[in-house]
Amino acid sequence: MPTSKHVFHVLIVGLCMFGFIFSACAENVPYAGTWAGSIGAQQVRVCFAGPEDSQYYYLKQVRGIRLLAEGVAGSEDATSAWKELDASLGEKVTGIWEVVMNSADGSMAGTWHEPQSDKKLQVKLDKIGELENQICGPEFYQPIKASTSERTKSWPVFFLPNSYKGADRINALVRSWLEESALEDYKCQLRYGNNKEQELNIEVLTERILVIRKTVFDVYCGGAHNDGGTFYEFFDPRNGKEIDPWKWIRGGRKATEADSRLRAMIEKLNPATTEGNSDCANGFEVLPPIPTQHGFEFPTRYIWALRTCDSSVAIPYGALRAYLTVRGRAVAASMHRH
Repeated sequence: MPTSKHVFHVLIVGLCMFGFIFSACAENVPYAGTWAGSIGAQQVRVCFAGPEDSQYYYLKQVRGIRLLAEGVAGSEDATSAWKELDASLGEKVTGIWEVVMNSADGSMAGTWHEPQSDKKLQVKLDKIGELENQICGPEFYQPIKASTSERTKSWPVFFLPNSYKGADRINALVRSWLEESALEDYKCQLRYGNNKEQELNIEVLTERILVIRKTVFDVYCGGAHNDGGTFYEFFDPRNGKEIDPWKWIRGGRKATEADSRLRAMIEKLNPATTEGNSDCANGFEVLPPIPTQHGFEFPTRYIWALRTCDSSVAIPYGALRAYLTVRGRAVAASMHRH
């Protein structure tokens, strides 16, 4: 009669094979971690993180390919089988792995072969890193970040001129954003075969204010709906520090919430409602104000199903005077000079 411990182990293995308990799944891969080596003549980086949560890429292409366990050996010196799926090719099985971990030196070797073909290539791998919190560690992602310039070369991106004292800090943030966005692009392509195209542009730039506009083009990367939208961040180009634009408005964000006078003004002037679209009548979030030469623009954001209602409400500084703080009036005066 099996013990409760044995029954629990069998249950975990079964759930892992169906992808339910990822935190426990890595325990069933005795060689879990990051590996570097080659398939034939091509250099690869591999992450074994669980029977259904493993992946690899060729350093020459840096395009993610999923690895699904066909049979994971429970010990060293035994053969494990994996199949690879390329989401960019419609989840097509592009290769079969048969690998063995050598208990003598800790290396891994085996073969890769094409499905329905006799073509075989040698697999040679050495472990270079462990998992972190059951996910691939930095050793796996480092080459992806290193390939950022190639991966994002088609994305419009700005760098602040060195004439601004905060340029070093701002430009470091831009480079960090590029690395993280390149990683998001890789993960989206790995799972769904889609590329996550983005832009980073200057919306406003004066001696004291930098408004950055981030645009994520509509793409599915998981979840209930597509990723996409426009987002803004505010900085002081003199020192590179973030600015809170709600400090320009009396009462801050709460001044644009329901039943406020400023909210009523924004609703009245909202082009999405003045054009007669009843679906856009209300229920939107007001984003932080963007300074222009003639007034503040308040972007509006609706729920996903009504995202076509998203717009921007322009209000002259004169009409906003009663709602502006001392800082807000200073911003208005400085914009009039530009």
